[in-house]
Amino acid sequence: MMEETPPASPPRTGLDREPRNTGRAPTTAVTGAQSIHRAFAVLRLLANSGSGGLRLTEIARDLDLSAPTAYRILRVLVEEGAVERLPSGRRYVVGAEVALLGLSTRARMTLQTIAAPILDQLCQDAGDAVFLTVRSGFDSVCADRKIGTYPVQVLSIGIGSRRPLGVSVGGMAILSALSPAKAGAILEANAGRFEPYKTTREALADRLAASRERGVVYADPAIVRGTRAVAVPVLDAAGNPAAAISTIAIRQRIPAGRVALLTNQLRTAATDLSRALAEATKPSLPRCAEEAGQCPTKALCPEEKRRAQTPRKTLSRLRERVRGKTGNVVSSAELPLCPDQVRAFTAPRALSWR
Repeated sequence: MMEETPPASPPRTGLDREPRNTGRAPTTAVTGAQSIHRAFAVLRLLANSGSGGLRLTEIARDLDLSAPTAYRILRVLVEEGAVERLPSGRRYVVGAEVALLGLSTRARMTLQTIAAPILDQLCQDAGDAVFLTVRSGFDSVCADRKIGTYPVQVLSIGIGSRRPLGVSVGGMAILSALSPAKAGAILEANAGRFEPYKTTREALADRLAASRERGVVYADPAIVRGTRAVAVPVLDAAGNPAAAISTIAIRQRIPAGRVALLTNQLRTAATDLSRALAEATKPSLPRCAEEAGQCPTKALCPEEKRRAQTPRKTLSRLRERVRGKTGNVVSSAELPLCPDQVRAFTAPRALSWR
């Protein structure tokens, strides 16, 4: 397996923040907010530094902070458990408290959870590693990674790794789905961060234009020499990039004739994920017990059919009856509802309808 440790890069803060003219930690005139910004910048920098961590002087340099300021931030983060100091006493890493806080998100459906079965299927079909990438400010972050069945896998991006948007194919796919003005502003703001990746803003702008024209991001070589990669964006219901899906493999695994096949597989996966995200974020509607297999009448009454068939005047009459003008009774013969739905609508909780 081919592994690569990415070079540390100054992190960004805030999803969809307007571009800044510097790659350093954000600043603000409000001292309290400034401290919070800087603390998160430290955490992001440490998260991208790997298991070896960083020294105080490195953190101060990369975030353009004075050594005393960096020390004060680190001291508080260490006290809270968000940062740990390695036994040598000279290097800092992300602490266990950050992982513990993250456990609270498992109670709700996350992007990774929704995407997991789709990525598993894509990984099985392609045979190579596939990656789910999301945007965080001016950075791309690997949200998930699935390892394929082919003996040689390219694992150049680990889960949680962060790079400036546009450096990786996943980040480039996200940029390609943004408006030209916003994508250009992000590249301009990140211009000083591309040197460790041996690329420039101009080169990435050319690649972005080519990706828009092709409708897919193709990199040869990819982020590791001797590899190739393909990526497509995942759009939300509003047409904005919610994520990107990519696959990376050694050059022999992605000959020119296979790019079209991989592109179709990636687009299918991206479409499936877009639909799944739309379904997961759709407001919940009262379910008919018939759909759940619990309706005593076995009448055919799916929720979508009920909403489509119920005239506005009939709903108005239902509201009036629930409000008490003719009593808390509704005749099921007047409405395309099964008895179970009638009971649901005339229950006390339905009295709040407005």
